[in-house]
Amino acid sequence: MGIKRDNYITVQAWMTTELGLKGNELMIYAIIYGFSQNIGNEFNGSLQYLADWTHTSKKSAFNNVKSLVEKGLIEKTEVYKGNAKYCTYKVVDREIAVENFSICRSKNYHGAVENFTTNNNSNNTNNNIKQNKEIVPPDYEEAKKYYQEKQYDFGFDNWFYHYESKAWMMGKSKIKSWKATMRTWDLNNKKKNNSYQSNPVKQDWGANIQYKSPGELEKEVLERQKFWDDYYERERKEKGITGC
Repeated sequence: MGIKRDNYITVQAWMTTELGLKGNELMIYAIIYGFSQNIGNEFNGSLQYLADWTHTSKKSAFNNVKSLVEKGLIEKTEVYKGNAKYCTYKVVDREIAVENFSICRSKNYHGAVENFTTNNNSNNTNNNIKQNKEIVPPDYEEAKKYYQEKQYDFGFDNWFYHYESKAWMMGKSKIKSWKATMRTWDLNNKKKNNSYQSNPVKQDWGANIQYKSPGELEKEVLERQKFWDDYYERERKEKGITGC
């Protein structure tokens, strides 16, 4: 079965107002209604036919049909011919369909309320857990004891009062682990010491540099310029060169 040029669909207002259908479900329901509104008739076309009408995939058409069946708006019948199986569909009586829709909507509403309540309680529980797990800054003695146990070698007082002055914040965020900041300070301290030991000459950099004033530098430039002027003048005289 394929769509022909003169095929059409009739969408009636009650399909939306009484059954709450819309979109592709409304289109597919109207198609099946058109084939099965007479007694003994039913829709035995393919999912591809429904997909072509709704400009969707066969999977999408299947999901829409399945939804209509679950809502009690259409009936599905499985037909076997030899080893082959195919399905036919027909609409449920209008009054029964409206009643089924009302029941379905009521279940969905109460389900939504139940889910909302459950999720809300869950969120409150999670928030309470987060609040209970809020990091408490260490006192001086506690942090000092941990520092000594780990045998760290950076300046403890510098570390402690640095973060205490910042209310144990790092940027705009609360520090989650003060022990982690200790590890970071210790690591940075070791890198600094290793760098110093591998480049010991750095401590003498600039010790023997003699700085000159602008006047001394200008005098030195003029003296060098005079030296080279005299040198080239002697060269010209020795070689008998005249002019520029």
